[in-house]
Amino acid sequence: MRQVESLATVSVRPVMLTIDGTLGSYFRAALRVFSLNFQPHRYDLIHAHTGHSGVLACLQVRYPAVFTYYGYDLDVPAEDREGPRTKLERLVFRQLSRFVAGTIAQSERGRSHLPRAGLARNAVIPNGIDRELFAPMPRDQARRALGWEPEPPVVLFAADPTRFTKRFELARLAVAEAQRHRPDLKLEICGSVSPTDVPLWMNAADVLLLTSVGEGSPNVVKEAMACNLPVVSVDVGDVREVIEGTRQCHIRASDPGALAGALLEVLSALPERSDGREKSSDLDERTIALRLRDVYEQACLRGPGLFGFLPARLHVRSPSRASDVRST
Repeated sequence: MRQVESLATVSVRPVMLTIDGTLGSYFRAALRVFSLNFQPHRYDLIHAHTGHSGVLACLQVRYPAVFTYYGYDLDVPAEDREGPRTKLERLVFRQLSRFVAGTIAQSERGRSHLPRAGLARNAVIPNGIDRELFAPMPRDQARRALGWEPEPPVVLFAADPTRFTKRFELARLAVAEAQRHRPDLKLEICGSVSPTDVPLWMNAADVLLLTSVGEGSPNVVKEAMACNLPVVSVDVGDVREVIEGTRQCHIRASDPGALAGALLEVLSALPERSDGREKSSDLDERTIALRLRDVYEQACLRGPGLFGFLPARLHVRSPSRASDVRST
């Protein structure tokens, strides 16, 4: 939703087609997209979010289609807990990049999984973040607002601990290992928290720990950067690229001991925090929105649906006018 709102600042008018993940919702969305073939021309292109939505975007031949891949639909997770159907779906999602007008990968790691024929129309664009909402504030002030104790160092796990892809058990073991040297260390789980409250948690904590199996471009890391919260992460998605050169931020192997060592290194430097806000100014939502608009303008020069590899034959609306985008 934040990306949709940011597009309005760059003269793009998104029209949302929401899918809640159920089979019935996908079926209804498929009918709506297919019906575009028979309706008056209303849009300039379709921007599909995730590979599954991308398949639906190809059910029409009126508008160019742009896909954004979110990680699971391009990358093979480090832990093989998938069935044949998921692997087949991922293969289809990758191959569709050969045909559509444009694709967006959220990291170079994800882009590397695309077939060569799909690379020419691919852009690497991470999600942007709201840098007004996610901004540094005094640690003590944030802790008082949350009712936390002022002294103990805190490791923040900002994900749903029940999702196996987030590997909460690895995070728990890493913190337990670090507690052998820092018994007062606490692990806080920021799971079911309102998005507007997450900046409080990040400013109250001392280090973010990310242990996921697979990610595209995890927002939580960029949000932590904007709050100057140090990050300790496994090498996943675009985290290495995002935190490169940032003080008190580390990439470590998926091993409790290695992660614990990085946590202790960060905690030994307290009260020093990272300089992530300074290093992440290019991740502002409006900056990302302008890059998305560039992708849209290029896509409008291509053919519709699965004919996106061909130049468009129809007149293209001038980029100076607002573009209407069907977003799925």
